[in-house]
Amino acid sequence: MTTPLDEMRNLAAGQGNEVSEVREIENRKSHTIPERKLTPQARWRARNPLATWCHAATASALKRGIIERQACQICGDERTDAHHPDHHFPLRILWRCRLHHKQAEKELKLSMKCEAAS
Repeated sequence: MTTPLDEMRNLAAGQGNEVSEVREIENRKSHTIPERKLTPQARWRARNPLATWCHAATASALKRGIIERQACQICGDERTDAHHPDHHFPLRILWRCRLHHKQAEKELKLSMKCEAAS
């Protein structure tokens, strides 16, 4: 019998049933409150349920000690953010300082625009 800790480790290794979990998250209903009354953060969460789930899973794994925060993989700065190239795998993380994280997000958005234009 697998424990929740084993399941999280399997997810980190790219094993498990991520697809069904992602489908559940993508199918969730957004807030019923009119969008104009929501804060910018709440609007973002409502529009990005998969990313919200991914961030929560990462925060939980950090808190439980399943993963540990590391230094920036580019410059070595100790103050880092977790960058998720693919939100379907919440524990596949690239540790980046704020500067390099912003650059990575910008490059990711640009590549997505280029793919959409093709």
